[in-house]
Amino acid sequence: EHAWFCSSKSEELIDLLLGLKSPADIPSLRNRLDCFNTLMVHTLKVSSLEENTKPFLILNEIIVTLKDGKEETRKTTYDILLKMSSTLRKSSDLESDPPYHKLISMIMGYLSGSSPHIKSGAVAALSVLVYDDPEICISVPDLASSILSLLQTKAVEVIKAVLGFVKVLVSTLQAKDLQNFLSDIINGVLQWSSISRNHFRSKVTIILEILTRKCGIAAVQSVAPEKHKGFLNTVIE
Repeated sequence: EHAWFCSSKSEELIDLLLGLKSPADIPSLRNRLDCFNTLMVHTLKVSSLEENTKPFLILNEIIVTLKDGKEETRKTTYDILLKMSSTLRKSSDLESDPPYHKLISMIMGYLSGSSPHIKSGAVAALSVLVYDDPEICISVPDLASSILSLLQTKAVEVIKAVLGFVKVLVSTLQAKDLQNFLSDIINGVLQWSSISRNHFRSKVTIILEILTRKCGIAAVQSVAPEKHKGFLNTVIE
């Protein structure tokens, strides 16, 4: 009955929920997001994104809510996103077009948007998914490179989010898998090593410390640009 109801009424329910103002209190927000989770999982399982764009409307709200000023609101939204990805991951094992990968691809689509606020929200969403399941960096090869490329932008909000993602990446991936991304990571983060505002320099330092422990000093030094080796040496020492 549950599946039948979702199939026949999902679009109406999504429109109904989106037409209601998002509640300010956490219990009501959690209920709203739980409904979105059920509808999103069902829709991604039964239809393609070309046929049904409703999942993007749900994801829009999730990403915006991840940028809310209240920590409890953000945590509630992260929890729902993890619940959604976990459910989709379990159902994706035997499918040629896994719903889980659909979700990842949808979020990655926001990385090319024009709004730094939304871009950083998408990076935050992908960060929590990678923390929960580092293997997606291997199964979706362009995920990490797409985010690392954002280090070439100038939007502080985006850079802050990307450095957070990189810290998650280097902390969760095994050393052998990090080798594939080492050059892009080192070249990307070192350009922000001279910027002390927003704690960029300290974030870069932590990333480099983790990398040298996991991959070895020689491997890190071998891909570091000459102009940044002075800073790298201070980290190593």
